[in-house]
Amino acid sequence: MREGWRTVSVGDVAQVMGGGTPKSSVAEYWGGEVQWLTPKDLSQRPARYTSSGERTITEEGLKNSGARLLPPGAVLLTSRAPVGYVSVASGPIATNQGFKSLVLNDDQLPEFWYYLLGHSTEYLRANSGGSTFQEISGGALKALRFTVPPLDEQRRIVDLIGAVYDAMEAAEALSDSQVPGAALPTLDAQLLTALLPSSAREGWAEVTLGDIARVDRTSVSPSNMPAEVRLYSIPGLDAGRIPEDVRAADIGSNKFLIKEPALLISMLNPRIPRHVVAEAGAVCSTEFAVLVPDEAHVLLGYLRLIARTEQFQQYLTSRAKGTTGSRSRSKASDVLSYQCPLPPLAEQRHIVEVMDTVDDARDRCQRHTLQLRELRSALLAALLSGEHEIPESYDELLEGVA
Repeated sequence: MREGWRTVSVGDVAQVMGGGTPKSSVAEYWGGEVQWLTPKDLSQRPARYTSSGERTITEEGLKNSGARLLPPGAVLLTSRAPVGYVSVASGPIATNQGFKSLVLNDDQLPEFWYYLLGHSTEYLRANSGGSTFQEISGGALKALRFTVPPLDEQRRIVDLIGAVYDAMEAAEALSDSQVPGAALPTLDAQLLTALLPSSAREGWAEVTLGDIARVDRTSVSPSNMPAEVRLYSIPGLDAGRIPEDVRAADIGSNKFLIKEPALLISMLNPRIPRHVVAEAGAVCSTEFAVLVPDEAHVLLGYLRLIARTEQFQQYLTSRAKGTTGSRSRSKASDVLSYQCPLPPLAEQRHIVEVMDTVDDARDRCQRHTLQLRELRSALLAALLSGEHEIPESYDELLEGVA
C-alpha cells in the first residue's frame, strides 16, 4: 500500500442512509417541492450528478415515510433493482427504499467515491443477498472495505478522471452509438429534412422510386458462386457486422444475388429502419428489397438518403402487413410506390457530399468516444488501486490551466 493510503470500512467514513416511499394513496404526499429519486431514474439517466427524479414529494410525504432529505454531495447508491448505480447529489434530494446513500465525512470526496463505487459493482453485488432479487443491506455496505488515498490525492484522481469523462461526454453528444440504418440522431433528422424537403423545390421533379430505380429479385445459385461470398443479413445489420464473409456452400436458399451496386432496404418490421449500400457480387437474405438505381436519374447515395428520412420510414411502417413486431412486413412494390422530390444530379451530388461529411464527423466522434472509454477504464483501474501516483506538481499544472 502506498504511503498515506489506508484501508477503511464504509461505516468508518460515511453515514449510510436509506430511503422510503410515501403512501401512494395519499395525494397530499405527492407533487411537492422535495426531489425524490428511484433506481429507475438513474437507470434511465445515468450521470455523475443528479438533482431530480421523475417524481417529487411534499414535506408531509417526507415526514410520513422512510424517505430522508440527503444533502448536496451525498453519494447516491442503488441497493437493489439493480445494485450498483451511482451518482452524486447536486442538490438536496430524497430517495426511495431502493437506495443506501453515503453522507461522507469531511476527509472524503464524494466524486472520488462515485468513481470508486462505480468501479466496484461486482464487489457490491458479491456482498448482496436475496433470492428474488439482489439487495445489499445497510449493514453489509457499512462493512465493505476499500483502500483510499488522502483527500488531496483523491482530488487529483477526480480531476484527472473527470477530465476524461468531460471529453467523453462531449464526444458522445456529437455522436450516436447506433448500428448502420438505425434511428437517426435529432441533428441528422433535422439536416435531412432541410436537404430533402417533402415537396419538390423549383427545378426538381416529383417521382416515385419506381420511376428512378428497380427492384432486382435474382435468386442466388450457389453452384455459380465463388468459394466465399459476402452475405448481408438482418441479424448482421442489427449487430453492426455487415457484411459477413461466408462459404458459398453455407448460404442456403432464400437469398438474392446482388448483380450491381444497390441499396438494400429491410422489409421485415419496418418500424426498425435498416438499410445499407451493398456491392456487386454479394448476396442478401430475401427480407431485403434490392433497389438498383437508374444512374441516368439518381445517385445510389441519394437513394440511401431517401431511405434515411423519417417520411420514408413512416411510409413503410404504414404499409406493413402481418402481426405486430418482427413478423410485420412491407412489400418491395411498396418501396417502388413511394413518392419523393428529385433534384438534378448535380444537386443530388452536393446533398450527398454534405451528408457524407456529417457522417464522417460522427464516425470520428464514435471512434474517439471508444478510445476515451478505454482510457477511462485503464485510468480507473490504475489510479483507484494506487498503482500510479499523481505528483503534487499536478496541482500547479491545473492551476496554470485554470
